[in-house]
Amino acid sequence: DIYEGQKKIYLSGELVGVEITNSVGQVKFHNLPIGEYYAIEKEAPRGYQLFTGKWFISVKYDSTNVKTEVTETQKTLENEVIYGRVNLVKTDGKHALLKDAIFELYTSNDELITTLETNEDGILITPDLRYGSYYLKELNAPIGYWLDPTPIPFTIEDHDKTLYVTAPNALIEAKIHVSKVDSE
Repeated sequence: DIYEGQKKIYLSGELVGVEITNSVGQVKFHNLPIGEYYAIEKEAPRGYQLFTGKWFISVKYDSTNVKTEVTETQKTLENEVIYGRVNLVKTDGKHALLKDAIFELYTSNDELITTLETNEDGILITPDLRYGSYYLKELNAPIGYWLDPTPIPFTIEDHDKTLYVTAPNALIEAKIHVSKVDSE
């Protein structure tokens, strides 16, 4: 509990205020009575993980100074960036898994990140990607299958999660008409 003289100002655990960080990531609370407080993050900046701990703050009276100051906690809250990945499964549209399909990985701004190839099991796994939107585009289809140049968009929104997508290819089929003619 926080008291001002004999008067109870705040109950222990009671919300004292809500503030939003400024452009340099700082937050200020004004006119707090002397006491022990903690701050918790309710919403992380876009693309970052929520800090789930508490930041403890002591407001103390310094007998050599007439002002009340926040005691330095020597702690800076740091949000970790959200990273995720995509697992693409290349199929024939039915049950067969297709190896040797080559894809390019792009940002949503059409910047090429890397080129990837499906393995023996028809699977391609992207490297860890930072929070944001991306797409995969097939560059080379497996032998005997039609190329599908349709972009496969996806968005990384959750930390350490793998998104799963399937990319089917149609088998190249040809009809051949054979006529047999008698030599006589």
